[in-house]
Amino acid sequence: MARIGGRRCLTALVSATLFLAGNASAEQFVPRIPAEGTVTDGMFYLSLGGAVRVFNLPSYNSSIAFSPSGSPVFETSPSVVTGGGVFTLGMAVPRIGFGVRPRFEVAVGVLFGESSDDGSTPLASIRHPYTGFGPFTASTSSHLETEVSNFDAAFRFKTDFPLGNMLTVTPSIGVVGGRFRSKYTLIMNIVQPGLAPANNAFEDVLRTWSVGGEVGLAATLQLSPAWRLNAGVAGSIVQQHSRLVLADCLVAFGCALFNQSQTFTDRQLDFQVSGTLGATFSWGWGQISIAGLGTWNSDVPGVRRGTFNTGAVGANGIKYDDRFGYGGFVAVTIALP
Repeated sequence: MARIGGRRCLTALVSATLFLAGNASAEQFVPRIPAEGTVTDGMFYLSLGGAVRVFNLPSYNSSIAFSPSGSPVFETSPSVVTGGGVFTLGMAVPRIGFGVRPRFEVAVGVLFGESSDDGSTPLASIRHPYTGFGPFTASTSSHLETEVSNFDAAFRFKTDFPLGNMLTVTPSIGVVGGRFRSKYTLIMNIVQPGLAPANNAFEDVLRTWSVGGEVGLAATLQLSPAWRLNAGVAGSIVQQHSRLVLADCLVAFGCALFNQSQTFTDRQLDFQVSGTLGATFSWGWGQISIAGLGTWNSDVPGVRRGTFNTGAVGANGIKYDDRFGYGGFVAVTIALP
């Protein structure tokens, strides 16, 4: 396995295996350093990189619905592309009789993004769930803005087990946590024949904190002195605590006719399975790594809005759904002097 330098020189460490721990409420998009021959006892190392993550969120719908079916006038499943940075600080420790190159890492990741969805309906019989309006005949046009911000952190221990000259496996165990915020702003324009348009505004903010544990197994295949392939699988379980604030306003009447706010809290476990694949290229003073991954979460939190035939206000709250996600990452890691 190629060695670039000692403790006082700049050298990059592979960072191709990614792991999103927890759930969509606290996706861990921080680098995991698998097998690498340049890590020596007592060495500190630093990884900096950029990430792209696609959050596929549970469906979101308006409370205004068709009559008599009760189906929402507007419904969509937001998909938000986010971008941000990741940071990892690691320290190799003296050998403890469990593998080679044992090390601890602290990793932090931050992601931001937003998306928009539009929809419209022709003249149809609809009904407002709270004001008692309807059924009445109207057309609608809707615009939804979804904003996402995510902060996560992880503390991990890992070590390497060489299997011959080309292959090394790296088990890991860690504690992960984070905070995920999603904001949904829906403006629905309702037009009744012969009347002025009426705007309904819905603004919902969902915040989720999570903490739990992860286990992972990565593998590094040394193709040449400069090239490596990296792959990994991981699983995690976290406890989520979510807080949802719902707000509604009939804008056409200055919010005086109808203005409602509700708050909900809930707890839910989430399970995640992820797989990663990446490559690393090294040169005289460093290395750069790139990877992609896919994840599955069992319980991603989302917003549940009732309509007139589901109990309206009483049916509002936090819901959960399983979701697949994907993303990518590029990073450079250097050994600190």
